[in-house]
Amino acid sequence: MKFWTSADDLKFLQESLDKRLKEGPDQKLHFLIGFFTAAYAIVELRITLMLAKATKITQLQSFDLLTRGMDIKTKIERLRRASEKESLLGPNLIARLNIVDDYIRPLRNKVAHTYAVLDATETKLHFATLVALPKTSATRHPEATDPETIEAFELFEAAAWLRLLNAELSEAYRWQAHTGKFEIIHPRSPLRRGSGQSHDQPKTAAKLGRRERKRERKGQPLRRKERK
Repeated sequence: MKFWTSADDLKFLQESLDKRLKEGPDQKLHFLIGFFTAAYAIVELRITLMLAKATKITQLQSFDLLTRGMDIKTKIERLRRASEKESLLGPNLIARLNIVDDYIRPLRNKVAHTYAVLDATETKLHFATLVALPKTSATRHPEATDPETIEAFELFEAAAWLRLLNAELSEAYRWQAHTGKFEIIHPRSPLRRGSGQSHDQPKTAAKLGRRERKRERKGQPLRRKERK
């Protein structure tokens, strides 16, 4: 649905977009939110696809109808439950799903359900709400509290981590076709320092030779004795 239809209006909108992209006051904020949101969305899609595989549902249109609107927390919980009987989830994958559920998901909810605003130095990101506003806000009332604040770089770091995880989830999905287990064989997304993971701890994947790594990248089964 288009709100503006005349050629002049559309031209003006396009020029306004180009100008904001080049010299807009919120370039950094919009980039951070867009980068993080896009990375989060593709990871959620990967997890949904794993859930379909774990539940042995092949009619993806019907499955999409069932899971549309389901949040990522519920999808991860159901993926765990669907995988318990046959132990389908490897420890490296479990550790990263825990991070998504415990840290990434709450961060995404802040981005989605608060008004994110950068401070004057563009190094701090405030999550403003009706009763929690930055001290510099012109609409801040006397009883308002300070909003939750993080380093702006933290949102970029979380998005970069999600992009690494996206590639790993793709590999884990292909790995399952040959081994029967979803697992990240060569983790590249680091675990959070001091995160106190309360679930299964990751295990170091077996080191593979050059030929085995090549077969693994192609999604082919390994020939090594330690293959499980």
